[in-house]
Amino acid sequence: LQELDILEFQMHWVIDGVLARTNRPGRYSSDPSEVPKAEVTRWLDDVIDHGAKSVICLLHCEEIGQYYPDCDLLEEYKQRGLNVRNVQVVDHKSPPLTATERDEVWAAFEELPKPVVVHCSAGVSRTGVAVELIADHISQEDAGEHAAPCC
Repeated sequence: LQELDILEFQMHWVIDGVLARTNRPGRYSSDPSEVPKAEVTRWLDDVIDHGAKSVICLLHCEEIGQYYPDCDLLEEYKQRGLNVRNVQVVDHKSPPLTATERDEVWAAFEELPKPVVVHCSAGVSRTGVAVELIADHISQEDAGEHAAPCC
């Protein structure tokens, strides 16, 4: 049972206290194709216990409807006090995020209260590109703040 719990919730800090990544609620449940509201509640408990204030959800609306027929996923997030942005990204495409979607992800991150959790379905492809993009922007901003004066 302990192994199953580890698989069910895989939140990883990319930048401590600022940016984390994870899989969607119920991704590793017994039936990940139709996730009951109780699974969403448990996932939210874990995300909130880890200190998250905001979520960037990269699931397309069709995925949300398919995986969560018993609840309004994004509304559940909001009802628990999380700030939410849904950048709808179709799964299984190459590259995982278009330039427009990448811009939407960065804009969402900039305006949301931190820490922010990013997720798609498995928390791998779309999420990986999104968190890499955000981390790169942050490191460029940090480098700019510490740059020597030019003149």
